[in-house]
Amino acid sequence: MLGLLATQATRVEGLGYLALYNAIFVLPLVLMLAVASSRAVFNALGRWQLHHRGALKLVLALASIGLGLLLLITL
Repeated sequence: MLGLLATQATRVEGLGYLALYNAIFVLPLVLMLAVASSRAVFNALGRWQLHHRGALKLVLALASIGLGLLLLITL
């Protein structure tokens, strides 16, 4: 992002791209952090994790295998 800002002809264009970057990447991260830091959401996720432990492990294992295969294919 900084490289793109450095190559822009005007500061207005650069600030526009910076605002777009913040809206697309930073704002969702801040919103997820706000939701995840809520005590009620944290407790609900903990209860869900206890009740669905087997399925959660299976999904995480399959996702890890899939990402590993994707890395092998693309390299």
